[in-house]
Amino acid sequence: CALYALWWFFVTATTVGYGDDYPTTTMGRLVGCMTFYAGIVMLALPINVVSSAFKVHYPVWMAKVRELNAKRASFRGPSNDSVEDERTAADCPQTT
Repeated sequence: CALYALWWFFVTATTVGYGDDYPTTTMGRLVGCMTFYAGIVMLALPINVVSSAFKVHYPVWMAKVRELNAKRASFRGPSNDSVEDERTAADCPQTT
């Protein structure tokens, strides 16, 4: 009986609600409603904590990424994208 109650609690608290076990008395339905809302709160609180931590740490992480990208760009030297290739066919090695 306790195993079924535990299964019912987790199914209801995580809002899955399979419907295989359900309360039939008024008191059981009230407990079910409270369990349902407690499950919503249990899922909502960690999301709030994670999002506020993300809001704090994301700008710091992006600044580090930009710094690393700037170091890589300066290590590689200037880009040759804008320089036109002045080699001719005579400069290229011949393959036979």
